Amino acid sequence: MIHLKISELGGKTVIELNEADLAKLGGAIGDTVKLDESAIEILSSESETERQLAVVREVMVDYRETLDALAR
Repeated sequence: MIHLKISELGGKTVIELNEADLAKLGGAIGDTVKLDESAIEILSSESETERQLAVVREVMVDYRETLDALAR
């Protein structure tokens, strides 16, 4: 069982989770946690959109001349 502690830190309400329990959930510092009544989902701090944008940026660098020619 995973235990969470609700506390206040710097004027904000926070939910504390020890490192061992965080590892059990497959999470890391900076990730986002989505909760509903029946499930917990941990979203990586690097979202799918950010990964896709990184790929597009790499393609744009690799094919800059081709893209410039197509833009004319």
